[in-house]
Amino acid sequence: MLTVACTLTYSDGQEVTGRIEARSPGVNYPITCTGSVDRLGTKCDTGTASDLELLFTLAARRTGAKFDISRTGQYERRHLGVLALL
Repeated sequence: MLTVACTLTYSDGQEVTGRIEARSPGVNYPITCTGSVDRLGTKCDTGTASDLELLFTLAARRTGAKFDISRTGQYERRHLGVLALL
């Protein structure tokens, strides 16, 4: 499982953090946001790990907040069952 945590730190010391745990790319998962969430300018209920990163990157550019990101783990690999026909 890939875990992504993004944090924005504003010049006044307030922070907003978003976190997602995703098993695979391209699938929406719950996003947990804490702190000064209203400063994001949008809701962050569900999305992909890429959506979370983009949301926080754009918010940092728009507001001048310091942006930090942490990625741990990886997406789960899917194996295709192969049936050999004789």
